[in-house]
Amino acid sequence: MIQNEKKIKPFLRWAGGKQKQLKQISPYFPNEDTVNTYFEPFIGGGTLFLNKDFKRSYISDVNKHLINTYEKIKKNPERIYKEIQLEDGKISESEYYKIRDEFNKNKYSYTYRQAANFILLNKSSFNGIFRVNKKGEYNVPFGEAKPALPSINDLLNISKKLESSEIQSHTFERINGLANQDDLVYLDPPYPPISQTAFFQHYTKKRFHLNDQEKVFLVFENLANENVRTILSYPDLPLIRKTYEDYNIIELSTFRSVRSKGETTKIKELIIRNF
Repeated sequence: MIQNEKKIKPFLRWAGGKQKQLKQISPYFPNEDTVNTYFEPFIGGGTLFLNKDFKRSYISDVNKHLINTYEKIKKNPERIYKEIQLEDGKISESEYYKIRDEFNKNKYSYTYRQAANFILLNKSSFNGIFRVNKKGEYNVPFGEAKPALPSINDLLNISKKLESSEIQSHTFERINGLANQDDLVYLDPPYPPISQTAFFQHYTKKRFHLNDQEKVFLVFENLANENVRTILSYPDLPLIRKTYEDYNIIELSTFRSVRSKGETTKIKELIIRNF
C-alpha cells in the first residue's frame, strides 16, 4: 500500500514513467517494513521510489545529468527552485535553444546550473523526451512555452525523500553483488523494440540496445538465484512472456501509447516478480 496520502510528483517527464500506473503496481510491492534497502537502478522520474516509504534506498542510473539533478535537489532544493524560475512562467523558443546550447557546451559539467537546465529542458522540450546524439549532445526540439515546473514544495518533498538514499551513476548491472536477501530491487528499463524501428534507448550516447534486454534478464535471474526479491516492469510482448515464463507474470489492466513509424500503438504492461 502507498503510505503517502498525497502523491509526490516527479520533477521530470520521463519516457516510461509510472505516474498513471502507480496505484496498479503498488499492491505487488512487499510491505516496506520487510525491506532493508530498496534499489532502483533505472531511476528515471522515480515515481515508485518517491511514493514508497522504505527505510533506506539506493537509486542509480547511467545518465549522469539525471543523477546530478537528484543529488543537487537532495543537497539544496531551494537553490534549484530559484534557478528554474522563468519570467511569467513562460519560455520562448529562442530562450529554449539558448539553454540547450549552454547545456551542451557544459555537457561534462555537473553543477547546480546544469541540474536546473536539465529540468528546464525536460519540461519545455517536445514531449518531454531526453535524447542525445552520438556526441552526447541533447538534441530535442522546443515544445512547451509554459512548462509545468516543480514547485518549491515538490522539490522540498523530493529532497526529504532523498535524505535516506544513496545516489550513484553506473550501469544497472552493478546491482549484482549490492543487493541482499532482505532487500528489494525494482527494474524499470527502457522498453525493448515494439517494432523494427521503435527503440526507446536514447537516454545516453551509448544507447540501450536489444542485447541490453538480455542483460536485464541475466541480472533478474541472478537476483532470483540469490533470493533477492525483484520486480520488473515491461510491455506485454510475446518475447517478454517467453523470456520470463518461469516467473510470476502479472498483466496490468492498463495500456501505454508508444510511437512507431509515426503511428501510435497501445500496448499492455506487465509486472514480473521472482517471488
